[in-house]
Amino acid sequence: MATTANVKKNGIDKKPGETNKKPVPVPKIIKPAPPVKSNSSDVTKDLAQEAIGQEPVVSIEDRILQVEKLKGLTDRHKRATATLNSLSEFKYNSSESCKITIIDDAGKSFTTGDINLIRNIADSAEAYIKGKKQDVENDLKSFTL
Repeated sequence: MATTANVKKNGIDKKPGETNKKPVPVPKIIKPAPPVKSNSSDVTKDLAQEAIGQEPVVSIEDRILQVEKLKGLTDRHKRATATLNSLSEFKYNSSESCKITIIDDAGKSFTTGDINLIRNIADSAEAYIKGKKQDVENDLKSFTL
């Protein structure tokens, strides 16, 4: 053991063989997270496609469903285009012969001849249909068989 003089001199009462050094912390080993499991058939198809450089085989039913979806998109585009053409041909007159009527499911109706209100309704309808047409065009551009 250390003498009292030694303790006063060094400031520490050490046992023989001990040092003043602090222990070095051991680095923590971080294990990577396990990969997220996905549909194994998708992974297999992707790997097969990479390996041979070809697209995976698509079943006839899937192809028919995709064609039907494409047909629906083209029909929506045609209807939007026809509606926009019809609205652009509409003539606004300041006479009493220009009217708009809205009828609900219960048979109640609202009719007005106010040209400013009719113009606002037609302009709003045109902007709405243009937005829907743009959405359909974006879907058609990104569509793949």
